[in-house]
Amino acid sequence: MLLICLVLLVVTLAVYMPVFRNAFINYDDDVYVYRNSFVKAGLTAKSLAWAFNVGYAGNWHPLTWMSHMADYQFFRDNPAGHHATNLIFHMASTVLLFLVLRRMTSRPGSMQAGSSWKSAFVAALFALHPLHVESVAWVAERKDVLSTFFWMLTMGAYVLYSEKPSIKRYVPVILLFALGLMSKPMLVSLPIILLLLDYWPLGRMEKSGKLKLILEKMPLLAMSAGSAIITFTAQNKEGAVGSFQNYPIGVRVANAIVAYAGYVGKTVFPHNLAIFYPHPGNTLAVWQIAGSAVILAAITSLVFYYGRKRRYLAVGWLWFVITLIPVIGLVQVGRQAMADRYTYFPLIGLFLIVASLLPDLARETKRRGDGAMGRWGETPGNALVIVACAIVIMLAAATRVQVGYWRDSRMLFQHAVDVTRNNYLAHINLGMAHEDEKEYGEAMRQYRESLKIKSENDLAHFCLGGALMDQGRFDEAADEFRTAIALYPNYSLAHYNLGLVFDLQGKPNEAKAEYLKAMTLNAQMAPPHNNLGIILVNEGKIDEAIAQFREALEIEPDHAMAHLNLGLALAGQGKVNEAIPEYRKSIACNPDLPNAYYSLGKALEGQAKLSEAAEQYRRALEIDPSCREAMAGLKRLDDN
Repeated sequence: MLLICLVLLVVTLAVYMPVFRNAFINYDDDVYVYRNSFVKAGLTAKSLAWAFNVGYAGNWHPLTWMSHMADYQFFRDNPAGHHATNLIFHMASTVLLFLVLRRMTSRPGSMQAGSSWKSAFVAALFALHPLHVESVAWVAERKDVLSTFFWMLTMGAYVLYSEKPSIKRYVPVILLFALGLMSKPMLVSLPIILLLLDYWPLGRMEKSGKLKLILEKMPLLAMSAGSAIITFTAQNKEGAVGSFQNYPIGVRVANAIVAYAGYVGKTVFPHNLAIFYPHPGNTLAVWQIAGSAVILAAITSLVFYYGRKRRYLAVGWLWFVITLIPVIGLVQVGRQAMADRYTYFPLIGLFLIVASLLPDLARETKRRGDGAMGRWGETPGNALVIVACAIVIMLAAATRVQVGYWRDSRMLFQHAVDVTRNNYLAHINLGMAHEDEKEYGEAMRQYRESLKIKSENDLAHFCLGGALMDQGRFDEAADEFRTAIALYPNYSLAHYNLGLVFDLQGKPNEAKAEYLKAMTLNAQMAPPHNNLGIILVNEGKIDEAIAQFREALEIEPDHAMAHLNLGLALAGQGKVNEAIPEYRKSIACNPDLPNAYYSLGKALEGQAKLSEAAEQYRRALEIDPSCREAMAGLKRLDDN
């Protein structure tokens, strides 16, 4: 058993090794890690309190936020550490899955005894299937690997409870399930899966009765209901829930049917995997919907017909179907038709079927004891070993390739464009990757390609406006931001960027109005407060400006420019002793701001700390050799 665990760990680590070279990506990693001020602050009292807020990023998963905070405290902006944590949770869940399955199917009196090899096969499929790369290689999907880790622990605790039911053994089930829900609400279906496990392989239905087992799950079901309500509230608050006007019920059902069939297809033949699959809306062909429905109906009929004899068929299929219900699109969240990450633990149900059915089919075609394969629970025969190893090796090779696509945003979204059709979001994020490299022409081409696919595309207009603004084409940029706002009036970032354009054009009143609108729409945006503070300083309203800078820092404690501007405003009021700490904080937040060093040097010079002042002036010149103020400061000190 220990050897199997070790092999699972080593092989999984070897296949996923490239993740340590992967960067953060420009899709959600910024929201969850590298531009999230609360995460970057680490495990502080304020950040921990914020983690329990309902609504940010359209979810409520405080434990996931805490894990990101802990990572940032240790690894800062080094993506390798964040990727390592994801991989560690994935490896831990792999081993736990093996141990829990083995315990369930090898206990005395269980449905099937001695199941180490089959359990190892299921765990290997879980560890190495390409559909799971998205959950492991995407830092922002920490919620997947963390919640599944608690899923496995909850399932393990439940197995121990089922062996000898007691309150003492039930409490860990509740606590671990609560931690899972606090990591990702997709675990709401777990109580139903535990009920399925009572049917097979635990065999509790015959012993305890259905009603008793259902009542036993009521506390867990109540927790699931509470989590579902909180999640819907959070997603609705963020505007993530699609309206029935945009996604009518018929469109939702049709897409759900096609998505279920698509997940089965990608499980069997994992090809053309992408980070985003655009929702087809009402464009699905009748043959796609009908064909998918026939496939699903056929599988379901076969499963329940043969499931009387082979209970794992019904359990595995229902595991897959039920666990996907929260994300299948009946309640449409986001703009995707389906997502690889949604299969992270639902596929375990299909893996159970494969691992159990192969030995059964082989047994029926061979005479017992002829050497081709052993009985289930014994060492499998050569033919079955070869088949299982071939499957695992092919999946491992495909997973290794898929991990490589996650190297950076440019490669990831170029791959998505290559393997999908009409992927407007992939074009946008590919454009953003080019824009980060100052390749504005290619970036704008990608944004316009997105608009060709989807003309009413607020995000593409917003990004195109940003690229134009970076090139100094302010009038064109303003038009794009206005279009984005017309399509989505509550677009706080578009209002903020429009304010920036007005600021750069020397129109402070217009800029002020847009900053105020952005703050009204999103109370958690720090930059509008900082920029409004600058306008107020220019108007001579220093106290009001200081209030805005402090508000910005309340929202985003590591906002370097807000610290610098607050210091300058305080110094302007003669409060140099209060200004100096702000300059130092600005430097700590961003060591590449020459004005922060110069301002600190000037303040220290005023306090007759000449050697320290000279050092700050030199640091400013190291960053910007053309900084005239720093040169003048050094000259003054040399003259004296």
